[in-house]
Amino acid sequence: MKRAKAWRRLSVLPAAALTGIAAAQSTAPSPAATNDAAVPATEVRMLPPITATANAIGSLTAPGIARQRESLFQSAGSVGFVDAASYSDTYASNLRDVLKDAPGVYVQERYGQELRLSIRGSGIARGFHARGLDLQQDGVPTNFADGSGDYYQIDPLGLAAAEIYKGGNGLAYGSTTLGGAINFTTPTAFTADAPNMVRVDGGSFGTARASAQVSRQIGAFDFLANLTVNHSEGYRNHERGQYEQLNANFGYRFSPAVETRFYFGAYIVDQLLPGSLTLDQALHNPRMASASALAGDQARNTRTERLANVTTVKLDNGQ
Repeated sequence: MKRAKAWRRLSVLPAAALTGIAAAQSTAPSPAATNDAAVPATEVRMLPPITATANAIGSLTAPGIARQRESLFQSAGSVGFVDAASYSDTYASNLRDVLKDAPGVYVQERYGQELRLSIRGSGIARGFHARGLDLQQDGVPTNFADGSGDYYQIDPLGLAAAEIYKGGNGLAYGSTTLGGAINFTTPTAFTADAPNMVRVDGGSFGTARASAQVSRQIGAFDFLANLTVNHSEGYRNHERGQYEQLNANFGYRFSPAVETRFYFGAYIVDQLLPGSLTLDQALHNPRMASASALAGDQARNTRTERLANVTTVKLDNGQ
């Protein structure tokens, strides 16, 4: 019994000693406390603000860029994706500037929006304008069933991204041709970079362009409108171009699983055509217009309106 009591006493002594040392350390002033004492009590130290941003997730009818890219590259076929942010700080006047870096896509510009577009060489020997491709805007076709059409209503400043389906992979969108398909998507109020946007560009040969975009979310309703006016005198004579392009969409969410969206577009194109030159004329006077183009005052003046609807219903096993 005595040995047990002695052991208990020995076990208490180290704990008491440690407690005394801790108390002594707590009463001693630390260097940090000494320095803080010299700082006035009224001074408040503010840390710099930190802003964290993330890609918008979009909505049922118009998914965000990240979700759109992820869904596209789940395809087993050969596809491509162009984000509008990749050319937003450049002067992208037509689809050549949008698709020029896409592998397997060849775009040749004649003047204005007179383009020849080919995917993997399909239709490369044909003339300008759309041939053999299924062109879509927000999942709705813009050309005819045989693949013919124009590119005038595709505004580079009114796009969010471009999905490229090469060759037979265009059948994913019900393409009736084997040249492939391109789906141009436009932003919505959920994916716009800002509620109000204004942009002005200018350059040589009488080039001037202005673009304005406004978007709002009001409860279950949202809308976005984008207007671009583009003018250029052109490098050659009789090549003046005037483009006025309006793209708008408004959507309504009935529930988290049901959403509808209407798209409206109006496009005014006044493009003078300078015509073709001989090799000698192109080498010695490349800015001249052909005699036939001047005599006939050749031009391509179009007025186009577009109305489309996309309604999405989300089910348990898909949508």
